[in-house]
Amino acid sequence: MLVSPITFRHPAVLAKNAVTIDAMSGGRLSLGVGTGWLEAEHELFGLPFPSRSERFDRLEESLAYLRACFSPDAPGFEGQHYRLAPQVVSPQPSDGLHLVVGGMGPRRTPELAGRYADEYNAYPAPPDEMAARIARARGAARKAGRDPDRLLISSSGAVLVGRDRADYQDRLAALAARIGATVHELEDHFAPRNTPRGTADEVREQLATMESLGVERFYVQALYGPEIAPIEETLSLIGA
Repeated sequence: MLVSPITFRHPAVLAKNAVTIDAMSGGRLSLGVGTGWLEAEHELFGLPFPSRSERFDRLEESLAYLRACFSPDAPGFEGQHYRLAPQVVSPQPSDGLHLVVGGMGPRRTPELAGRYADEYNAYPAPPDEMAARIARARGAARKAGRDPDRLLISSSGAVLVGRDRADYQDRLAALAARIGATVHELEDHFAPRNTPRGTADEVREQLATMESLGVERFYVQALYGPEIAPIEETLSLIGA
């Protein structure tokens, strides 16, 4: 999972889980935190789903809470939703614990990433929009007294790639048929998400454009089904 919705766990529980996994993994945990967005999932599990505004307020408090919890200086935290006493929380995480903030929001998400995170995961967007989000994150880091160049910029998304145009169209049609959609409907689904798709050359070009904007890492989310290339083949086609 790239992010854990703050609606699922109190930040104290999230912090203790993270420190445990950090120790078990030898300092290799990237802890992603987000607002949560899928209302149906909350209904399924009987979890409250606050308004978007409240979820962002809780995300901001959760990030400040986590930073205070992970600090050996024990600054504590006092917010509207969460409170942490000024006491050292043991055990402390390793230097390798990596805090990630990601999402599609154009304003608060990048600002919170710049203020609190080690990594900002900017969901794919048209180049001008993506550049603006990255600039806002780095600006927020600078304003918070942090080194903006130390903020890792990443992105993520499903990738649908074919060896050539005919192969791509075959895969697109097969995927559409499996989910009960037309090719046009599937393209309409992919378009606003800026899903990297097309021939191997086209996908490499799309990823290169992201790299030119400052994206240093891309997480390939697997599409499943017999008509989709195995993840190893996808990575090979895009030159990863």
